[in-house]
Amino acid sequence: MPSDARLIGLDLGCGFTKASDGRRTVLFASLMGEVSGGAEEPREPTGESAPAPGGYALMQDGWTVLVGTRASRECPHHRFPHGPDRLVRDCARILALCALSHFAGQKHSLLVVTGLALDHYRSHRDALQQQLVGDHALHLQNDLQAFETRHLHIREVHVVPHPLGTYAGLILDRDGRSLPGKYRDGKTVLVDVGFRTTNVALLDRGRLSPRGSGSLPIGMAACYERIGRRLLAASGVRLDLEHLFRAVRLGFITIGDQEYSLAPLREESYRRLAEELADGILGLLRDAWDLEVIGLTGGGGGELAAHLGRLLPGEVNLIESDEDPRLNNVQGLLRLGRQRWGDGGRGAAGG
Repeated sequence: MPSDARLIGLDLGCGFTKASDGRRTVLFASLMGEVSGGAEEPREPTGESAPAPGGYALMQDGWTVLVGTRASRECPHHRFPHGPDRLVRDCARILALCALSHFAGQKHSLLVVTGLALDHYRSHRDALQQQLVGDHALHLQNDLQAFETRHLHIREVHVVPHPLGTYAGLILDRDGRSLPGKYRDGKTVLVDVGFRTTNVALLDRGRLSPRGSGSLPIGMAACYERIGRRLLAASGVRLDLEHLFRAVRLGFITIGDQEYSLAPLREESYRRLAEELADGILGLLRDAWDLEVIGLTGGGGGELAAHLGRLLPGEVNLIESDEDPRLNNVQGLLRLGRQRWGDGGRGAAGG
């Protein structure tokens, strides 16, 4: 790998955007909204400030575009990308550049490994590469409330189908070298439960099998939206995704002086989603009678593991992670990058 390049794993999700260079990780809601102009002229960065890790404001065509927590708090008409098509068409470039701005520098370019949902990979791969490769000037508002121009040079973008990032994390070491084990040597299914899409990948001795693989147009958003509607009806408060995500994980939330228990509704929502997903997964795998193991991953893998474990055949394992499970793809994408560009990627990418 070129000594002046920095390797980045980037996961553009319909719920959350994630990026890492092996040392630093960025994660924010894939939420966007626009407010009309009125911003000052951007200036060159001084090195004394940085964009906020969870929320962004950037200038584009006379508008201020708000991203992440900034959009949820300040823009009444914010939106998530409803599916991979709209993600690539309307949101991918801005979400990617906001995430990659944390790794930008004058002395190095970026090598990016990212992924797309299985059923949308071939149709959108080239478009995503064209949006990202090259030079970019991003007019971001820093923590001092001033707009400044950040320059990024993206040398190359390698796109793979999800969830091959997670799979790479199981079969490659941190330097991108092959590891032995059942995930590499047998017939494996990975179920990546995302926000709006669940990807099912059938891998036979490391090769992706089109028959038995595919994307299901449903994910954890179904649970969060249902719980959010109940909370809105009970409290009159509409929670942003980050607060709702934490509340669902905890099983309760306090709004004002009132505590709301979410555990029963959460379990009911998880059960219903797991049953719907199991039907779709079993439909894809109807001819795969000799499976050795099914691995659950993604932001919803752990949440639904108990339910899916009872509904799917054979050995069903949750792919454990030392970090937030939403980062499984990112960490594996880094290993794919180190394998692809050689030299381990360690000197420039860390981790």
